[in-house]
Amino acid sequence: MSDGVDERFERLALLGQGGMARVWETRDRATGQRVALKEILGEQDAYAVERLRREAENARALDHPHVCRALDFRIDDDERWIAFELVEGRSLRDVIVALAPLPAPLALVWIDQLLGALAHAHGSGVLHRDVKPRNVMIAHDGALKLLDFGIARRVEDATLTATGALLGTPAYMSPEQALGQPVDQRTDLFAAGLVLHEMFTGAAFYAAVDVAVTLTRLMTTPVPPLVEVAPWAPPALQALHGALTQHDVAARCASAALARRAIATAVADVDTSWPRRAVADLEGARVEDRAATRRALLDDADALLHDGCAEGALLRLDALCRFAPGDDDARRRRDALARAHGYAFDVVDEDDLRALKQGVGARTPPVVLRRLADLYRARGRLGEHARWLRRYALAQPRDTLALEQLAALDGATRRGGLAAAGAGATNATGTTAPARPAAAAAAAAATASSTTPDPRGPRDLTLLPAPPGALGTKDVVVGVQPRAGAARGPATASSLPLVVVPAASAVAAEDERGSAAGRAVGWGVIGALAVGMGALLVMPLLQPRDGDADRAGAAAPRTPTGAELVDVAPLLAEARVQWSNGDALGVVQTTTRVLGLAHETFIVDRREAACLRARAYARLRRLVEARADAQRCIDWQVSSTSPEIEEMRAIVVDDATF
Repeated sequence: MSDGVDERFERLALLGQGGMARVWETRDRATGQRVALKEILGEQDAYAVERLRREAENARALDHPHVCRALDFRIDDDERWIAFELVEGRSLRDVIVALAPLPAPLALVWIDQLLGALAHAHGSGVLHRDVKPRNVMIAHDGALKLLDFGIARRVEDATLTATGALLGTPAYMSPEQALGQPVDQRTDLFAAGLVLHEMFTGAAFYAAVDVAVTLTRLMTTPVPPLVEVAPWAPPALQALHGALTQHDVAARCASAALARRAIATAVADVDTSWPRRAVADLEGARVEDRAATRRALLDDADALLHDGCAEGALLRLDALCRFAPGDDDARRRRDALARAHGYAFDVVDEDDLRALKQGVGARTPPVVLRRLADLYRARGRLGEHARWLRRYALAQPRDTLALEQLAALDGATRRGGLAAAGAGATNATGTTAPARPAAAAAAAAATASSTTPDPRGPRDLTLLPAPPGALGTKDVVVGVQPRAGAARGPATASSLPLVVVPAASAVAAEDERGSAAGRAVGWGVIGALAVGMGALLVMPLLQPRDGDADRAGAAAPRTPTGAELVDVAPLLAEARVQWSNGDALGVVQTTTRVLGLAHETFIVDRREAACLRARAYARLRRLVEARADAQRCIDWQVSSTSPEIEEMRAIVVDDATF
């Protein structure tokens, strides 16, 4: 330092040093205030001096509780320094290394404070352009401070060259910033989304040893939705993450103020003492958060199972398995419930799925994402199906059918469960993506309860409703029961064969005993289950067919059980066989059952069912219904041209012959 600086500031400790500058903890001799003093090292080029000047001017122009304030500065031939307020604490990067994944309350509070600092800077006409965890400090009181505006610039600054636009840290750049294109406040929001991602993963998503590899990944690889890496994260953060990390600038959230508004309710629910307590005792915060998250996921899964949403319960249990990979009890519960409903987790992908996934990039057409979702669903891979359906919903936020399917899958139509990532997120225009209204859900439930049961409805192996607390404290009860809406015939006894999946402690005790009596009881239960399943499979064949096509066509939509989702493919296969056999009436009856599953069937199934029923109605010369179904098939068609779609257009204009 020069003599003038030494006369004003007393150096106490070296806080850090980079390639161009050194930061000291000092005391202002005149005021006694402790400050952070940043000075240029030795002889630097004109660019380094200009960068320090820009940082000083930008920091002095900002006055916000979450922006590190510049108190004074001097940049001339003799002295080049800035005096900042001293933030006592540690960088956000250090906290992430020590604590990742961050407790959700901390992530909510700190991303809100970061967005608040950016909103203030953007409102003052300043773009930061280097938002990253190392440029964020967490004070001892838990408050966040954004610092280092060294490469920030004014929005109206038109003198910056393309080379200057590439300044920043590659792993946290936005795609447009890396390409040297014009940037606005949304480039800072993309970086904030990457910071949020790192809070839950512990690592920068695009970071690589080679800068060229980092930039290539940035250009070609989309940021996965937060629900994929941290499915236990609050829905508000999942939606925010999706809105911030869009590669397409037009699809990204428009402003930091809008982003804050999207999580305001969730932030307001966080205990204000959480950040301060967590910073004071990181290990204690970790233990407290893990216990609370485990209990919340188990309770949520239990409540969803009680409400009849097995898929939602499975997704919560899978989230717990990913949150705590060593939790064998959670994995056992998940796998038992999955087997009962015909699903599977932790399965190796087949070759066709791997090949399709390898082609997924930042600009992959949404139809490919939808195809992956449908393929995983057809193979009983619930977790992967939900993953790709969420990616599709993010790429197609106006597809209300996909949003409704996600809401049904997650149990949001039955209770306040995990929302679809991206659903309800504020988009680039400041509007909100459509979601299923509560009134509509209530009306659907009312309609379902008044629907005439289908006497030919098949029966499934499904979980019996469990009382609250069952997943957390009791055994999981599995039984054979009629599907919702199926009539109970004389052969359906009130006491159906049950299989009890014991808790972990019971399993250990049973293994220790290993008694012959226990094995005999087990074989008896298995035998009873086999007899019961055989009787239930034979019963539909003994029931008479209902030949009233009018009543079948007019059946109101009903809310199915989770297991019915798996059975849509067999129903469509049956309808195809009926069509090939010339049974138009049977086609109408079978496809009506598929289309009656209003919000839980998927677009490809609805399209095929509508197409088959349109053909059957046309063959029966019921042209009004045929045209209506043909128009539905056209509206749901992904591709605009195909033999099937041309056939449907012919039915609409009454030019089809069957």
